[in-house]
Amino acid sequence: MRFDPKDAGSGALFLAGAAFFFVSSLRNLEVGSLLNMGPGYFPIVLSGLLVLIGGTLVVRSFVRAGERGMSLPVAVRPLLLILAAPVVFGIAVTHLGFVAAIVLVSLVSGAADAGLRRRTQMLLALGLAVFCVLVFRFGLGLPIPLFPRWLAG
Repeated sequence: MRFDPKDAGSGALFLAGAAFFFVSSLRNLEVGSLLNMGPGYFPIVLSGLLVLIGGTLVVRSFVRAGERGMSLPVAVRPLLLILAAPVVFGIAVTHLGFVAAIVLVSLVSGAADAGLRRRTQMLLALGLAVFCVLVFRFGLGLPIPLFPRWLAG
C-alpha cells in the first residue's frame, strides 16, 4: 500500500478545523433550520465542506504515493513576514492611518516573495490601497481614518 504523508497531514488539519468549528457553532450559536437560518447555520455548512475536503485528502493519501523519507522544508523568512503582516497592519492603522497601513502590509508580505521586483511590489501596494479605500471607506462606509491625525493638523 502506498501512502503520502503530506496529503494525510493536510487532510487531518482540515478535519480538525472542521471539528472545532462544528462543535463551537453548535455550542455557542443558534443553528435554526433551512428556512429560518440562525447565525450558526453557515459555519456548520462550511464545516461539512471542510470534512469533505479533509476526507478526500486522507483517502487520496492512501492512493497516491509520496516520496520516502520526505521532509517538509520550511522557509522561515517568508513565514515570518506573512505572520508579521497582520501585526504591522494593527499597529500602523492606529498610528499612520488606513492608506499607509495597507501599503505597509503589502510591502511586508510582498517581501516574502524574493522574485517580486520592487516596481511591481510598489504598484501592487498602491493599487491595493486604492482598492481597499474604495471598498471599505466608500463602499461599506466604515469610519476608518485614511490618514494619521497629525498629518491633518
